[in-house]
Amino acid sequence: SFQNLTKLTVAMDAFKGKFERTSAEQYEEFLKALDVNFLLRKAATVSTPVMEVSEEGGAWTIKTSTTLKTMELKFKLGEEFEETTPDGREVTAVVTFEDGKIVTVQKAKKEGQKSTKSVREMNGADEMVYTMTVDGNDDLKCVQKFKRV
Repeated sequence: SFQNLTKLTVAMDAFKGKFERTSAEQYEEFLKALDVNFLLRKAATVSTPVMEVSEEGGAWTIKTSTTLKTMELKFKLGEEFEETTPDGREVTAVVTFEDGKIVTVQKAKKEGQKSTKSVREMNGADEMVYTMTVDGNDDLKCVQKFKRV
């Protein structure tokens, strides 16, 4: 309903803006689990990404930039889309908003490739916590924290 949609947009508005990464736990282990090669893992762990969240007419963009490259995730809530992840997996993805969190599920299309889930949540007005997990590997939780800039 329109009313629910309006409520949703207001809640998601809290995520809009620019954030810089302040910490990353188990990031290299997470990338390793996705079979990302050594050099790319090193580059990813030393760079300080900036994440920018914006929205126009119900279409959301989460732009992550490092000195090496810029990636854009464009989506509408609840609408499935195809994408190639930064580590080269072809996935079917869907982004939903649950309990105040932005949840992204990426299902691998190729046999033998990994599926992942990521959750972005606000901790107060200025900190975003970004948690990533790999399906079937419950012990591994990559937690990255971002501060509003």
